[in-house]
Amino acid sequence: MNTRRRYALRFTALAIWAIIGLSTLLGTPPAHAQEVTTLIQFTNVWKYDQSGRELGTAWRTNDYDDSTWASGQGLLGVEPNTPNVYARIAPILTPLTLSPAITTYYFRTTFVIENPLEHVELFATNLVDDGCVIYLNGMLAGGIRAPATFNATTLFPQPATEGQFDVAPLTNFLRDGINQLAVEVHQASATSSDLMFGMCLIAVRHTPLARKNHSGLNEGAGSASDRL
Repeated sequence: MNTRRRYALRFTALAIWAIIGLSTLLGTPPAHAQEVTTLIQFTNVWKYDQSGRELGTAWRTNDYDDSTWASGQGLLGVEPNTPNVYARIAPILTPLTLSPAITTYYFRTTFVIENPLEHVELFATNLVDDGCVIYLNGMLAGGIRAPATFNATTLFPQPATEGQFDVAPLTNFLRDGINQLAVEVHQASATSSDLMFGMCLIAVRHTPLARKNHSGLNEGAGSASDRL
């Protein structure tokens, strides 16, 4: 198994356990089983725009034409600092360009999910420096260190700890089939020496556990004659 695949499997697993822990803290009922599906890994391919322009809102939508955007695998960014804490988590596979004139970097990708409306929760584990806003199918679904209002020149606060996992529950704007994910990453200052983005996205589907009644049958199952 090559190094990149080992990175992806190892830290996708860590991200999933972090998310399941968060789901428990948020009060997921113990009477539900959890089916976990990885939709995006840290090494996923993203389209990206690092022009620094104000792209408005059209770039977030499913119909936006990103055919002229560059593309690359996560992690995407640049980290000249020593030690490089992100390299311990996943390889930086797509270098980006730092410039005092660029505050916001834009990323787009797609994933597929079937029957998404039945008891599905979404959780994104992010490696982001410095902050981000996440859109799902054109709708604001979540964010990391994002202020209430912002544009392409808005600076976001830097993370408390460099290289930390930022876990964010996302609002379910899922569609059956192909879904569009769009993320804008903001710097904390014009003189920032690094920039990083990577995401592991999972879907947690909750299914009720069968409970036995006094006769020993699963509730809702009925007797043998009832099922004929």
